[in-house]
Amino acid sequence: MQYFGVFLKYNKSKDKKLAEITRYIEEINNKNYKLDIDDNTEDELSILKNEIYKTTVMLKEVAENSRLDKANLKDSLSDISHQLKTPLTSITIMLDNILDNKDMDEDTRNDFIKDIKREIINVNFLVETLLKLSKLDANSVIFINKEEDIRKAITGEHKKCIYYM
Repeated sequence: MQYFGVFLKYNKSKDKKLAEITRYIEEINNKNYKLDIDDNTEDELSILKNEIYKTTVMLKEVAENSRLDKANLKDSLSDISHQLKTPLTSITIMLDNILDNKDMDEDTRNDFIKDIKREIINVNFLVETLLKLSKLDANSVIFINKEEDIRKAITGEHKKCIYYM
């Protein structure tokens, strides 16, 4: 009979802890991440509660990082969109000048054409950047973690900068 009393007490304690864990999960589902973990012991249910807490913290961090990434992406897209307008406006003005001035001298016309080409290269770079950002947003980019010589990367970028000037 004494074992039955111990069993009932253990069962009641376990049921109470399970109900507490259920409430704990309901609070998480209601976006209340401020959960009490001070009353933990070393039994299985406390270990489960701790693991739920760790998972909750991790999921909250992932959600926050995702929110920040989306905000950064939105800002980048807005910035690139604005940057596209400037060279396109410049190209339009230069083309209008060429078309409106039939007797423009050859050197001036060639200067305009060179400027237009430079602006088109800039637009192309911005469009490529937009495409890369959209791939990042769609998670269709696979990153390969490997060591690279930073000097080669800098030299390569330096050559690109000279090309765009």
